[in-house]
Amino acid sequence: MNTQRILFDAAPTLVGAVDGSGFGVAGSPGIGVIPWAAGGNTLASPGVNAATTGGLVTYGANGVRVLDATIEYSVDAFSAGANVRLATAGGTAPAGGLAINSLYVNGLSLVSGGPLTIASGLVLNSNGPTVQNNLMFGSVQANFITAGGGLIASGRISGTGGLVKSGGSSNALTTAQPLTLSPYNTYTGTTAVNDGFLAFADPSALGRSTSAVELNSRGGSSATAGLRADGNSTAVYFPRPVVTSTGYSQLAGGSGTAARGVFVAAGDVSGSGGVMVTSTSTTSSRGITFLAGTNTHQGSTRVFSGDIAFASAANLGAGSLDLGAAAGVGVVQFGDVTTSRVVNVSSSGQ
Repeated sequence: MNTQRILFDAAPTLVGAVDGSGFGVAGSPGIGVIPWAAGGNTLASPGVNAATTGGLVTYGANGVRVLDATIEYSVDAFSAGANVRLATAGGTAPAGGLAINSLYVNGLSLVSGGPLTIASGLVLNSNGPTVQNNLMFGSVQANFITAGGGLIASGRISGTGGLVKSGGSSNALTTAQPLTLSPYNTYTGTTAVNDGFLAFADPSALGRSTSAVELNSRGGSSATAGLRADGNSTAVYFPRPVVTSTGYSQLAGGSGTAARGVFVAAGDVSGSGGVMVTSTSTTSSRGITFLAGTNTHQGSTRVFSGDIAFASAANLGAGSLDLGAAAGVGVVQFGDVTTSRVVNVSSSGQ
Protein backbone atom coordinates (compact mmCIF):
# COMPACT_ATOMS: atom_id res chain seq x y z
CA MET A 1 0.00 0.00 0.00
CA ASN A 2 1.04 3.62 -0.41
CA THR A 3 1.59 4.85 3.12
CA GLN A 4 1.38 8.61 2.70
CA ARG A 5 -1.28 10.36 4.78
CA ILE A 6 -2.87 7.22 6.25
CA LEU A 7 -4.31 7.83 9.72
CA PHE A 8 -6.29 5.42 11.90
CA ASP A 9 -9.03 6.37 14.35
CA ALA A 10 -7.25 4.11 16.85
CA ALA A 11 -3.49 3.90 16.47
CA PRO A 12 -2.26 0.38 15.58
CA THR A 13 -0.22 -1.47 18.16
CA LEU A 14 3.47 -1.35 17.30
CA VAL A 15 6.08 -3.95 18.21
CA GLY A 16 9.53 -2.61 19.01
CA ALA A 17 10.81 0.68 20.42
CA VAL A 18 7.89 3.08 21.13
CA ASP A 19 7.57 6.34 23.01
CA GLY A 20 5.07 7.32 25.71
CA SER A 21 2.36 7.86 23.08
CA GLY A 22 2.87 4.40 21.59
CA PHE A 23 4.51 5.87 18.48
CA GLY A 24 7.71 4.48 16.97
CA VAL A 25 10.97 5.97 18.24
CA ALA A 26 12.32 7.73 15.14
CA GLY A 27 15.87 6.99 14.12
CA SER A 28 16.15 3.78 16.12
CA PRO A 29 16.96 0.48 14.30
CA GLY A 30 14.58 -1.15 16.74
CA ILE A 31 11.74 1.28 15.96
CA GLY A 32 8.29 -0.16 16.55
CA VAL A 33 6.65 -1.54 13.40
CA ILE A 34 3.11 -2.46 12.40
CA PRO A 35 3.55 -6.24 12.46
CA TRP A 36 1.12 -7.01 9.64
CA ALA A 37 1.95 -4.31 7.07
CA ALA A 38 4.50 -3.02 4.57
CA GLY A 39 4.33 -0.31 1.95
CA GLY A 40 5.86 2.18 -0.44
CA ASN A 41 6.47 5.85 0.23
CA THR A 42 5.62 7.52 -3.07
CA LEU A 43 2.54 7.61 -5.23
CA ALA A 44 4.65 6.16 -8.04
CA SER A 45 5.71 3.14 -5.97
CA PRO A 46 2.78 2.11 -3.76
CA GLY A 47 4.08 -1.41 -3.21
CA VAL A 48 7.28 -3.07 -2.08
CA ASN A 49 9.66 -4.70 -4.54
CA ALA A 50 13.29 -4.67 -5.57
CA ALA A 51 12.90 -1.46 -7.58
CA THR A 52 11.11 0.70 -5.01
CA THR A 53 12.06 2.33 -1.74
CA GLY A 54 9.34 0.70 0.33
CA GLY A 55 9.70 -1.54 3.32
CA LEU A 56 8.43 -1.96 6.86
CA VAL A 57 6.14 0.71 8.26
CA THR A 58 5.67 2.45 11.59
CA TYR A 59 3.08 4.84 12.97
CA GLY A 60 3.38 8.32 14.46
CA ALA A 61 1.54 11.60 14.93
CA ASN A 62 1.41 12.08 11.15
CA GLY A 63 0.16 8.58 10.43
CA VAL A 64 1.77 5.59 8.74
CA ARG A 65 5.24 5.99 7.24
CA VAL A 66 7.92 3.75 5.75
CA LEU A 67 11.04 3.18 7.84
CA ASP A 68 14.16 5.10 6.89
CA ALA A 69 16.21 2.58 4.89
CA THR A 70 19.55 3.59 6.42
CA ILE A 71 19.00 4.47 10.07
CA GLU A 72 15.88 2.57 11.14
CA TYR A 73 17.22 -0.87 10.25
CA SER A 74 20.29 -2.80 11.23
CA VAL A 75 21.52 -2.94 7.61
CA ASP A 76 23.41 -6.05 6.46
CA ALA A 77 24.15 -6.95 10.06
CA PHE A 78 22.40 -8.65 12.97
CA SER A 79 21.70 -6.70 16.14
CA ALA A 80 19.55 -7.85 19.05
CA GLY A 81 16.07 -6.29 19.06
CA ALA A 82 16.58 -4.58 15.70
CA ASN A 83 14.68 -4.53 12.44
CA VAL A 84 17.23 -6.38 10.29
CA ARG A 85 17.45 -5.54 6.58
CA LEU A 86 19.64 -7.72 4.36
CA ALA A 87 20.43 -6.17 0.99
CA THR A 88 24.05 -6.68 -0.11
CA ALA A 89 25.82 -8.59 2.69
CA GLY A 90 25.32 -10.20 6.08
CA GLY A 91 23.56 -13.38 4.99
CA THR A 92 24.82 -15.32 8.02
CA ALA A 93 23.03 -15.09 11.36
CA PRO A 94 24.96 -15.51 14.65
CA ALA A 95 25.71 -19.18 15.24
CA GLY A 96 24.08 -19.14 18.66
CA GLY A 97 20.87 -17.55 17.41
CA LEU A 98 19.44 -14.10 18.06
CA ALA A 99 16.18 -12.36 18.97
CA ILE A 100 15.36 -9.52 16.55
CA ASN A 101 12.29 -7.36 16.02
CA SER A 102 11.66 -8.10 12.33
CA LEU A 103 13.41 -9.44 9.24
CA TYR A 104 13.44 -7.74 5.82
CA VAL A 105 15.21 -9.90 3.22
CA ASN A 106 15.70 -7.26 0.55
CA GLY A 107 17.33 -9.30 -2.22
CA LEU A 108 19.92 -11.23 -0.17
CA SER A 109 19.34 -14.81 0.95
CA LEU A 110 19.91 -15.84 4.56
CA VAL A 111 21.81 -19.07 4.17
CA SER A 112 23.46 -20.02 7.46
CA GLY A 113 23.78 -19.36 11.16
CA GLY A 114 21.60 -20.04 14.16
CA PRO A 115 17.85 -19.67 14.71
CA LEU A 116 16.15 -16.27 14.72
CA THR A 117 13.39 -15.29 17.12
CA ILE A 118 11.14 -12.70 15.44
CA ALA A 119 9.52 -10.62 18.19
CA SER A 120 7.03 -8.81 15.92
CA GLY A 121 6.32 -11.90 13.82
CA LEU A 122 7.01 -9.93 10.61
CA VAL A 123 9.14 -11.29 7.75
CA LEU A 124 9.14 -9.13 4.60
CA ASN A 125 10.69 -10.35 1.37
CA SER A 126 11.52 -8.72 -1.94
CA ASN A 127 13.39 -10.04 -4.96
CA GLY A 128 12.97 -13.74 -4.30
CA PRO A 129 15.57 -14.91 -1.75
CA THR A 130 15.78 -17.95 0.52
CA VAL A 131 15.82 -18.12 4.31
CA GLN A 132 17.43 -21.35 5.49
CA ASN A 133 17.49 -20.58 9.22
CA ASN A 134 14.97 -21.81 11.74
CA LEU A 135 12.46 -19.07 12.58
CA MET A 136 10.82 -18.92 16.01
CA PHE A 137 7.76 -16.75 16.64
CA GLY A 138 6.75 -17.61 20.20
CA SER A 139 3.12 -16.69 20.84
CA VAL A 140 2.84 -14.03 18.11
CA GLN A 141 1.38 -14.58 14.66
CA ALA A 142 3.95 -15.23 11.93
CA ASN A 143 3.29 -12.70 9.15
CA PHE A 144 5.13 -13.41 5.90
CA ILE A 145 4.77 -10.72 3.23
CA THR A 146 6.21 -11.55 -0.21
CA ALA A 147 6.75 -8.73 -2.69
CA GLY A 148 8.72 -8.57 -5.91
CA GLY A 149 9.32 -12.33 -5.83
CA GLY A 150 8.62 -15.45 -3.83
CA LEU A 151 10.32 -16.58 -0.63
CA ILE A 152 11.59 -20.08 0.18
CA ALA A 153 11.59 -20.68 3.94
CA SER A 154 13.57 -23.91 4.18
CA GLY A 155 14.22 -23.83 7.94
CA ARG A 156 11.82 -25.02 10.61
CA ILE A 157 9.08 -22.60 11.69
CA SER A 158 7.81 -22.77 15.27
CA GLY A 159 5.34 -20.81 17.40
CA THR A 160 1.77 -20.92 18.68
CA GLY A 161 0.21 -17.91 16.93
CA GLY A 162 -0.43 -19.35 13.49
CA LEU A 163 0.91 -18.17 10.13
CA VAL A 164 -0.42 -15.67 7.56
CA LYS A 165 0.94 -15.26 4.04
CA SER A 166 0.27 -11.96 2.23
CA GLY A 167 1.62 -10.23 -0.87
CA GLY A 168 1.44 -11.22 -4.52
CA SER A 169 -1.72 -12.19 -6.38
CA SER A 170 -2.00 -13.84 -9.77
CA ASN A 171 -3.68 -16.75 -11.52
CA ALA A 172 -0.27 -17.67 -12.96
CA LEU A 173 1.57 -20.43 -11.11
CA THR A 174 4.99 -18.86 -11.52
CA THR A 175 4.16 -15.19 -10.81
CA ALA A 176 2.05 -15.38 -7.66
CA GLN A 177 5.02 -14.56 -5.38
CA PRO A 178 4.65 -17.79 -3.39
CA LEU A 179 5.82 -18.53 0.11
CA THR A 180 7.30 -22.02 -0.15
CA LEU A 181 7.50 -23.94 3.14
CA SER A 182 9.63 -27.01 3.84
CA PRO A 183 8.28 -30.08 5.68
CA TYR A 184 8.10 -30.67 9.43
CA ASN A 185 7.25 -27.21 10.68
CA THR A 186 6.02 -27.29 14.27
CA TYR A 187 3.98 -24.09 14.51
CA THR A 188 0.38 -24.29 15.66
CA GLY A 189 -2.64 -22.07 15.15
CA THR A 190 -4.51 -20.96 12.04
CA THR A 191 -2.83 -20.90 8.64
CA ALA A 192 -4.25 -18.25 6.29
CA VAL A 193 -3.39 -17.01 2.80
CA ASN A 194 -4.44 -13.47 1.88
CA ASP A 195 -2.59 -13.15 -1.45
CA GLY A 196 -0.63 -15.42 -3.77
CA PHE A 197 0.28 -19.05 -3.15
CA LEU A 198 1.36 -20.93 -0.07
CA ALA A 199 3.39 -23.75 -1.64
CA PHE A 200 4.49 -27.06 -0.12
CA ALA A 201 5.52 -30.61 -1.06
CA ASP A 202 4.34 -32.24 2.17
CA PRO A 203 1.36 -31.31 4.38
CA SER A 204 3.60 -31.17 7.45
CA ALA A 205 4.96 -27.89 6.03
CA LEU A 206 1.76 -26.21 7.24
CA GLY A 207 2.44 -26.95 10.89
CA ARG A 208 0.93 -29.29 13.43
CA SER A 209 -2.62 -27.94 13.54
CA THR A 210 -5.43 -29.88 11.95
CA SER A 211 -7.75 -26.88 11.65
CA ALA A 212 -8.95 -25.49 8.34
CA VAL A 213 -6.62 -23.45 6.15
CA GLU A 214 -8.24 -20.09 5.33
CA LEU A 215 -7.98 -18.78 1.75
CA ASN A 216 -8.97 -15.13 1.72
CA SER A 217 -9.29 -14.04 -1.90
CA ARG A 218 -10.58 -10.53 -2.47
CA GLY A 219 -13.62 -11.35 -4.60
CA GLY A 220 -14.40 -10.98 -8.28
CA SER A 221 -13.59 -13.46 -11.05
CA SER A 222 -9.89 -13.74 -10.23
CA ALA A 223 -8.35 -15.98 -7.60
CA THR A 224 -5.89 -14.04 -5.49
CA ALA A 225 -5.09 -16.61 -2.77
CA GLY A 226 -4.40 -20.33 -2.91
CA LEU A 227 -2.50 -23.49 -2.05
CA ARG A 228 0.03 -25.06 -4.43
CA ALA A 229 1.25 -28.65 -4.10
CA ASP A 230 4.81 -28.82 -5.44
CA GLY A 231 5.16 -32.60 -5.49
CA ASN A 232 5.88 -32.49 -9.23
CA SER A 233 5.48 -36.10 -10.39
CA THR A 234 4.67 -37.29 -6.84
CA ALA A 235 1.10 -36.91 -5.56
CA VAL A 236 0.70 -34.63 -2.53
CA TYR A 237 -2.08 -35.77 -0.21
CA PHE A 238 -3.50 -32.88 1.84
CA PRO A 239 -5.97 -34.02 4.53
CA ARG A 240 -6.85 -30.68 6.13
CA PRO A 241 -10.09 -28.79 5.46
CA VAL A 242 -10.06 -25.53 3.51
CA VAL A 243 -12.33 -22.48 3.95
CA THR A 244 -12.84 -20.16 0.98
CA SER A 245 -13.88 -16.52 1.17
CA THR A 246 -15.64 -14.46 -1.52
CA GLY A 247 -14.31 -14.84 -5.06
CA TYR A 248 -12.22 -17.86 -6.00
CA SER A 249 -9.55 -19.71 -4.05
CA GLN A 250 -6.89 -21.57 -5.98
CA LEU A 251 -5.90 -25.21 -5.57
CA ALA A 252 -2.97 -26.03 -7.84
CA GLY A 253 -1.03 -29.19 -8.62
CA GLY A 254 2.51 -28.48 -9.85
CA SER A 255 4.61 -25.35 -9.98
CA GLY A 256 4.38 -24.36 -13.63
CA THR A 257 7.22 -26.64 -14.76
CA ALA A 258 6.86 -29.54 -17.16
CA ALA A 259 6.45 -32.01 -14.30
CA ARG A 260 2.94 -33.32 -13.75
CA GLY A 261 1.81 -32.33 -10.24
CA VAL A 262 -1.03 -34.07 -8.41
CA PHE A 263 -2.79 -32.29 -5.53
CA VAL A 264 -5.16 -34.56 -3.61
CA ALA A 265 -7.37 -32.15 -1.63
CA ALA A 266 -8.81 -34.75 0.74
CA GLY A 267 -10.19 -32.37 3.35
CA ASP A 268 -13.60 -30.75 3.03
CA VAL A 269 -13.79 -27.39 1.26
CA SER A 270 -16.39 -24.99 2.64
CA GLY A 271 -17.14 -21.28 2.68
CA SER A 272 -18.84 -18.63 0.58
CA GLY A 273 -16.32 -18.59 -2.27
CA GLY A 274 -15.54 -20.81 -5.21
CA VAL A 275 -12.62 -23.05 -6.11
CA MET A 276 -10.34 -22.42 -9.09
CA VAL A 277 -8.13 -25.26 -10.34
CA THR A 278 -4.90 -23.76 -11.66
CA SER A 279 -2.59 -26.74 -12.11
CA THR A 280 0.38 -27.10 -14.43
CA SER A 281 -0.64 -27.11 -18.11
CA THR A 282 1.98 -27.60 -20.82
CA THR A 283 1.97 -29.16 -24.26
CA SER A 284 3.36 -32.39 -22.82
CA SER A 285 1.85 -32.62 -19.34
CA ARG A 286 -1.04 -31.34 -17.23
CA GLY A 287 -1.24 -31.27 -13.47
CA ILE A 288 -4.23 -32.67 -11.61
CA THR A 289 -6.20 -31.31 -8.68
CA PHE A 290 -8.25 -34.15 -7.16
CA LEU A 291 -11.15 -32.86 -5.06
CA ALA A 292 -11.80 -35.75 -2.70
CA GLY A 293 -13.68 -34.18 0.22
CA THR A 294 -17.37 -33.69 0.91
CA ASN A 295 -17.29 -30.10 -0.28
CA THR A 296 -19.92 -27.46 0.45
CA HIS A 297 -18.33 -24.27 -0.93
CA GLN A 298 -21.04 -22.03 -2.35
CA GLY A 299 -19.27 -20.66 -5.41
CA SER A 300 -18.49 -22.36 -8.69
CA THR A 301 -15.75 -24.90 -9.26
CA ARG A 302 -13.75 -23.44 -12.13
CA VAL A 303 -10.99 -25.23 -14.06
CA PHE A 304 -8.60 -22.54 -15.24
CA SER A 305 -5.67 -24.78 -16.22
CA GLY A 306 -4.72 -28.43 -15.85
CA ASP A 307 -7.14 -31.24 -14.96
CA ILE A 308 -9.76 -31.64 -12.27
CA ALA A 309 -10.47 -35.09 -10.80
CA PHE A 310 -13.43 -36.20 -8.69
CA ALA A 311 -15.38 -39.33 -7.83
CA SER A 312 -18.70 -37.88 -6.66
CA ALA A 313 -20.94 -34.88 -7.22
CA ALA A 314 -20.36 -34.12 -3.54
CA ASN A 315 -16.74 -33.28 -4.37
CA LEU A 316 -17.79 -30.27 -6.45
CA GLY A 317 -19.55 -28.08 -3.90
CA ALA A 318 -22.85 -26.28 -4.36
CA GLY A 319 -22.16 -24.23 -7.50
CA SER A 320 -21.65 -24.88 -11.19
CA LEU A 321 -18.72 -26.67 -12.81
CA ASP A 322 -16.97 -24.33 -15.26
CA LEU A 323 -14.49 -25.80 -17.73
CA GLY A 324 -12.16 -24.08 -20.13
CA ALA A 325 -11.31 -20.69 -18.70
CA ALA A 326 -8.05 -21.28 -20.53
CA ALA A 327 -6.97 -23.75 -23.20
CA GLY A 328 -5.65 -27.07 -21.90
CA VAL A 329 -8.11 -28.25 -19.24
CA GLY A 330 -9.65 -31.64 -18.68
CA VAL A 331 -11.77 -33.84 -16.41
CA VAL A 332 -10.68 -37.09 -14.74
CA GLN A 333 -13.75 -38.85 -13.42
CA PHE A 334 -13.62 -41.92 -11.18
CA GLY A 335 -16.75 -44.01 -11.68
CA ASP A 336 -20.26 -42.88 -12.59
CA VAL A 337 -21.26 -39.45 -11.35
CA THR A 338 -24.80 -38.09 -11.49
CA THR A 339 -25.35 -34.38 -10.96
CA SER A 340 -28.03 -31.79 -11.69
CA ARG A 341 -25.59 -28.85 -11.48
CA VAL A 342 -24.91 -26.51 -14.39
CA VAL A 343 -21.77 -27.40 -16.38
CA ASN A 344 -20.32 -24.58 -18.47
CA VAL A 345 -17.78 -25.34 -21.21
CA SER A 346 -16.09 -22.40 -22.92
CA SER A 347 -14.94 -22.42 -26.52
CA SER A 348 -11.30 -22.26 -25.44
CA GLY A 349 -11.46 -25.33 -23.21
CA GLN A 350 -10.71 -28.88 -24.30
